[in-house]
Amino acid sequence: MESFLVLNYDLSSLRKEYKDFIGSEDGKAHEQGEYVEFVWKKLLLCQPEDFSSPELFSLIHAASLVPELRSLIPYTSMLSLRFKCKTDDLDWNDYPCCLAMRNGEYSVQIYKQAILMTITKSKNINDVIKALVQALPKSCGDATDDMSKA
Repeated sequence: MESFLVLNYDLSSLRKEYKDFIGSEDGKAHEQGEYVEFVWKKLLLCQPEDFSSPELFSLIHAASLVPELRSLIPYTSMLSLRFKCKTDDLDWNDYPCCLAMRNGEYSVQIYKQAILMTITKSKNINDVIKALVQALPKSCGDATDDMSKA
């Protein structure tokens, strides 16, 4: 672990030195306390054709500019963008998600007592981002990179 974190060996060197070592860039980012930013950067390097809709691509880029969302772990699934914080006991379903529909419309949704409820629908991405931020759980805070709190 010292070679990985302190000496900052690259993954190929570690694999050569430790035959049973299986590592990944996201694992390294996690151990170095840089996982949240690593996930965002990975998403932002994608091209529009990497997603199921161009609206999802636009949504990811708009969300990345908002500190309240940028401090959370982003996750995409089909047409949706979801968020999670590493420092709370909440489930993914306790966070709002946004569906990027192919007609240019976005739908912000959240589960309430196991029922999926739509908070807002709009073609205005700024309104959607505001609704996402307003629907965040009060206890979520940042998805801190301090692993001692994870």
